[in-house]
Amino acid sequence: MIQRVTAVLLVLLTVLVVLEARSLRMLRAELQDMKDRVALQAQRVSAREFSGERTEELVKTADWLHAIYRTPEGFSRPTGLCGDAGLDRSALWFLDIYRRERLIGASEEAARAEVLQAIARHKRGS
Repeated sequence: MIQRVTAVLLVLLTVLVVLEARSLRMLRAELQDMKDRVALQAQRVSAREFSGERTEELVKTADWLHAIYRTPEGFSRPTGLCGDAGLDRSALWFLDIYRRERLIGASEEAARAEVLQAIARHKRGS
C-alpha cells in the first residue's frame, strides 16, 4: 500500500515539475518579448523627442557649445568647434551628453551644466 502511495506521489511530483518547468520557459519568453517591446518603444520615443522642435534645440545647443569652445571655460579656441582639421569630434560626444540629459527629463540649463562638467573633466584628462 505504501509503495502505491509513494508511486502515485512520485508521478504527481514529476508532472508538477514538468508543468513548472514549462511555465518558467513561457514566463522567460514572455519577459524577453516585453523587454524587446520596451526597447522598441524607447527608440520610438527617442526619435519623436528629437524631431521638429528638438532639432531646433540641438542647433541652438550646438551654437552655444561653439561659443563655449571659444571661452576659457571651454577650450579657448578662437575657431570654436572647428579646429585646423575640421570639426572637433569630441563636440559630438558633448552634444550626446546634452541629448541624453534632456531625454531623462533634465532642463536645458541642467543639461548644459552637465556638458560643462564633462568639458571640465575632459580638460583635466579624467
